[in-house]
Amino acid sequence: MFGLFLALSFFVIVIGVIHQSTKNKQNKQSLLEELHALTKSGINISKYSQVSPLLLIGLSRPSKKFIILRMHGDNVRKTIIDFENIHDCELIKDGTIVYRKSAARAIGGALIGGAISGGVGAIIGGLSGSSKAEEIVNKIELKILTKDMNSNAIWITFYDSKKDIKTHLKDMLREAETWKDAVSLIIDMNL
Repeated sequence: MFGLFLALSFFVIVIGVIHQSTKNKQNKQSLLEELHALTKSGINISKYSQVSPLLLIGLSRPSKKFIILRMHGDNVRKTIIDFENIHDCELIKDGTIVYRKSAARAIGGALIGGAISGGVGAIIGGLSGSSKAEEIVNKIELKILTKDMNSNAIWITFYDSKKDIKTHLKDMLREAETWKDAVSLIIDMNL
């Protein structure tokens, strides 16, 4: 009796894994099809990353647009942000902001630094940032603040220990850093 229960449990788990794998492939295909449709509409994607089976982000340098494609059920929700509307970005690990880039803060930091110690202070104030040593991380997110009042905060989760495999942590941290740097460069272009 116990052997039958064990075999049935194993069968249910295998079916669940196969179903999830199939659903992930369908989601990835839907996101890539939407990305292709954007390219056909004239938004040439310069760079993109499949952050998870439910999320793809990218940017178009020629069109100056940041693109976020999310699966919601069987539908793809697309968010397109003009570079000029990106105001801030924050890299957040376990709820703590470890990096922040703000158009207003960069200008203000340079002005305050310049007032205190001349030209060198302007460079130091304008380039100020923060970093943190590597530690155990449960969640990595990138928050992008825009000038759009309808959707001014956009959250991109790169890693969540409750959903992702621990072996992917370093890759996802590197990916989050890469996109943080890309958004920071966009903010610098807007200054």
